[in-house]
Amino acid sequence: MLSHGFCTDRDIQQGVPDLSNESEFYHGLGSEYPPTSSMIRRELQQEILYQLSPPEDAALASLLIRPTSLLAFQTANFIATSEEFMKVPRVYIKTLQDRVLLLDKQEAMIKMWPPDKVFSMDTDHSPFFSSPLELHGHLLHIAQLFAG
Repeated sequence: MLSHGFCTDRDIQQGVPDLSNESEFYHGLGSEYPPTSSMIRRELQQEILYQLSPPEDAALASLLIRPTSLLAFQTANFIATSEEFMKVPRVYIKTLQDRVLLLDKQEAMIKMWPPDKVFSMDTDHSPFFSSPLELHGHLLHIAQLFAG
């Protein structure tokens, strides 16, 4: 999450991922109210989320995926109020073939609140499926870098 919140006016200008044409919307408060959650349509999930993942993992993920709260993305706000907070190490793992968070958006996020370390993986949006051993190696390396 960025130091000034998840979705600011600048984020919107720079291009919050717009998957509205690829998504189904759910009206948890009733059809007369705006949608409360969304999910990428099942027939497009492999192409958008799991294009480099093994087919069996993509199939399982498509069965297990659930709608995402829209309000969480639209209203999340986080303000760092303590210098102690800024001492917490931050790491970002770029997913170079991501079709949800395109590379330019990832770069903008990194620039807006630079992490201590950036790793890159030539994976889709779901590196835990498309390259789990490489991700595991990065996570172990991160743990070693910042272990107290």
